Order: sequence, then C-alpha cells, then structure tokens
Amino acid sequence: DARLLLIASPKNPMLDSEVRAIDEYLVKGGKGLFLLDPSPRPEVAGLLTKWGVKVVPGQVVDPPASVPNLPGGVLVQRERYLPSPITTYLDLTLFPGPAGLTLEAIPESDRDHVAVQPLAGSTAQAFSVGDPNRTSFQDGDIRGPFALALTVQADQPIGQRPSRGGQAVAAFPTRIAVFGDSDFASNRFFYSVGSNGDLLVNTVNWMTAQ
Repeated sequence: DARLLLIASPKNPMLDSEVRAIDEYLVKGGKGLFLLDPSPRPEVAGLLTKWGVKVVPGQVVDPPASVPNLPGGVLVQRERYLPSPITTYLDLTLFPGPAGLTLEAIPESDRDHVAVQPLAGSTAQAFSVGDPNRTSFQDGDIRGPFALALTVQADQPIGQRPSRGGQAVAAFPTRIAVFGDSDFASNRFFYSVGSNGDLLVNTVNWMTAQ
C-alpha cells in the first residue's frame, strides 16, 4: 500500500476503475493529497464531496490579496492561515490561480468521524468568476470567502458509520489534503515565493505522520 497518493490536477477523464481504486484506498485509511485547479474533473470533485469538501465553480479573484502582473493570483498573508501543525511557521504563500473550496454541511450523525479543517482562506471580498481573465465582480459570480486549502481527517466518509467509535480526531486513519491550486507547487513557485515549498512539504509530513 502507498503511504501517500498524489492526485495532481488530472486533465483527462479517469476510468471508473481508477475512481473506485482511489475511493477504496481512502475509505480503508489512505492518505490522499489533491492539487486541483479551477474546473477540476467532475470525478475528482465527486470523490471529495463524500468527505465534506466542495469545489466552487470558477476561479477565485481576491482584490485585497491580488498580485501585480498575475491576474487571478492570490497572496495569502499570515493572518489568513488557520491554526494547524501545517501552517504554524509559514510566511506568505502564493496561489497563482486557485479554485475556491467550501465545507459541505456535515450531518450531525457524521460529525463524530469526519472533521474538515481549512488551512488557508481568502478575504471576505473574494469572489469566483467563470472567466479567468476577468478580475471585476459581475452578477452571477459567487461571493466568498473561500478556503484555498484544507484538510480532512476521518474514520469513514459521510453517510457511513465509523469502524471504531470514540476516537479522537488525531486517531482517524484517513487523511486528505486539498488545495484549490496546483501551480503553487510547480518549479516556478515552489522556491521563489515565500513559503510555497514549506506549505507542500509540511502537508506531506503531516499526512505521513513524519
């Protein structure tokens, strides 16, 4: 079994057998790192829904966090991180063109075995647009704020009963990390911008308990 499964912004349709294999791996306590982009493959978005994660249509525009000469880029300041072992010592991070993420409403009956935690968020002025070249709000755009990265710890997906009751969240076997942007981890941005590289490395270490 793999210690960590990386799903990095697949562009081509996934086979049903591939989707089932990923789903079974996660349900059995696997560790899945999802690097997405706006308008991800629907089968990938569908895999995440059952763990309490929804991908917002379009690309995030965040005027207070915008980056000169990089339309759609979102710069995350320290105050936009949420408390987590992953984010404790981070500086600035740049998401060149992220999709927004939101937390699905987790039924009361599932909250004892599914825990979703945002890692980094947009400002309240953010919105999501269908045209990545547009940076001004129009009717029909989706208002934020949004999560830009988040983690899931779970014993079983939403709608299924846990295999072991009474566990603390830290003991849940399944760990999932979702980023609304894959380019933040590319060679162009991994070392050259703030804590981009540290964010990815910290996430991998957390997921593999290193």
